[in-house]
Amino acid sequence: MNKLIALLLAVLMIIGCVYSDDVEITTEDEVVAQATPTSDVSFSYIFPDNPDKNFAAGSVVEVLVGFTNNADKALNITHIFASLNHPQDFSVFIQNYTRGDFGIAVEKGHHATLAYRFVPSEYLEPREFGLLISLEYQDGAQNFTQTFFNSTINITEKETSFDMDSFFLILLGLGFVGGIGYIVYGKMPKQKKARVTSKVNKNFVRVETEDETAEWLSGTSAASTKVKSVQKVVKKNK
Repeated sequence: MNKLIALLLAVLMIIGCVYSDDVEITTEDEVVAQATPTSDVSFSYIFPDNPDKNFAAGSVVEVLVGFTNNADKALNITHIFASLNHPQDFSVFIQNYTRGDFGIAVEKGHHATLAYRFVPSEYLEPREFGLLISLEYQDGAQNFTQTFFNSTINITEKETSFDMDSFFLILLGLGFVGGIGYIVYGKMPKQKKARVTSKVNKNFVRVETEDETAEWLSGTSAASTKVKSVQKVVKKNK
């Protein structure tokens, strides 16, 4: 029995030695080195319209990306893309944004600045999110991807084109215009007032007194005729 067990153990050891030759042991340092882009490239970024990293839902967000080529050969920038993620787990994607196609060659020792824009959905709840922005480039033989922005940002409420301040300014402007119109109308002569009133309401009939009629006819030939007719009426009464 013991001989049988020993024989089985020997067979297992032989099989293990044979298969161990096909196993490739990769250290953690080697994995990281393969995934990391070349160190001959440096990045910078800025959000010109949102330096506080507060982005309004439904509004365009622009990021300016600086790319410096310190390598000994030209590099070609192919794409920039971004995604909105869960703030505690960046592997959970909430929104993927359109990839920007560039195809820009940056010679060695040169710098390029690129603009990338995306729009967070207007239906997003105002709160904190994770944001990833990455750039893809190639050196002619290999493709590289560098995530140059990996941080949390705030999505705020959608901006409205009309607010209470604008409403009160409009009311103030209307009141100012109405006040000026009232003052100008109050200073108009009586003759012009009567004409303006007749234009506004054609069914309105103005009844003038004799004094107003005399004032209208003063200095005309009709005034003397009016005086004579008045004198005749007085004589008849006598």
